[in-house]
Amino acid sequence: MSTVRQLTIKTNVVKRILSDVRIIRLDIEDAKKRVEKRVQDGDEEAAIEHQKVVLKHHERALPDAFQRLSKAVDDLQLFMKDPAFEDTPELSAAQEMLQKARETLNTQDA
Repeated sequence: MSTVRQLTIKTNVVKRILSDVRIIRLDIEDAKKRVEKRVQDGDEEAAIEHQKVVLKHHERALPDAFQRLSKAVDDLQLFMKDPAFEDTPELSAAQEMLQKARETLNTQDA
């Protein structure tokens, strides 16, 4: 039997992964700026390379976050089909979160 609590948990999982995606994107932007700044300032090659490694690390984390988000969205969608959730505020919250997640997944290549 599906419970409202489980629906809330699955909704919050999607919310958390959306936050992870946003943070990773910010980290990528910051790392790119740090690399550019080090190059412009003429810093040592080792410092520049270190920042490039940091940038690559963040860039590798993004596909994993999108994969986790996709799985969480699929799981939530399947779970929401239970008629017991009809007309509940938790279902509305889940639908809102799914919409945000779909928008984020559509920008995956951006």
